[in-house]
Amino acid sequence: MNSSTKNITNDTLFDGTLSCCQHKEGYRFSLDAVLVSQFLKPAKEARILDLGCGCGVISLILAYRYGTLGVQISSLEYQPALATLAQENIENNRFTDICEVVQGDVRNILKYFAPESFDQIVCNPPFFKLGHGRTNKNIEAFEARHQVNGTLDDFLYGASRVLKNRGNCVFIYPAPDSVDFFTAARARRLEPKRIQYIYNHPEAKSDARLCLIQCQKNGGAGVRVEPPFYVYNSENGEYHQGMDLLYDSKGE
Repeated sequence: MNSSTKNITNDTLFDGTLSCCQHKEGYRFSLDAVLVSQFLKPAKEARILDLGCGCGVISLILAYRYGTLGVQISSLEYQPALATLAQENIENNRFTDICEVVQGDVRNILKYFAPESFDQIVCNPPFFKLGHGRTNKNIEAFEARHQVNGTLDDFLYGASRVLKNRGNCVFIYPAPDSVDFFTAARARRLEPKRIQYIYNHPEAKSDARLCLIQCQKNGGAGVRVEPPFYVYNSENGEYHQGMDLLYDSKGE
């Protein structure tokens, strides 16, 4: 690890078989990344882009789960410190043969990648418009969660430019804003094809907090709504079975 270890935590997934170093005070991944990274199994030998990769956890999960399929994974991250951390995480987990990290701006995506060069895109975008959501005093975390360096439309536009015709992209987004997402995605020729809403637990009285959305570039109309996904069995309870499977080292 090249970064200063006093400001880094070394966290693990999949029973300790996958490590992910994160900044103690900066942006730290949550279950959003675990959910979106496993919503759509890639095709054999697919070229995948992790758009706005942060510390690289989505790329790590994709490499861990699907590396045997011969996939190739590129990651794009705006913040230099996070891009460096993502690269170090790739190296620490020995995924350099299938993963690369590019530091750059989604708004200039064709500067880094050729048009229609990816089969699949996975994205956990910044959720909050400026002036909305909880303000984080840490600049790294603030920029990762708020649309400072790219709006939702910037991420959808970037995905559309480098995604192959009929290729798929997977996003996670706040459920209350899902209609805004669908409208913006369609304007970029990304047709929603599959949706799953995420709930806290089966008896929760609150509405869904997040949704997973699979879009197809130039896809036809028609969408499948998956059964609800529950994170916990009950309030303050253990993980629900579906969530447990996402953390299972064998994925079974």
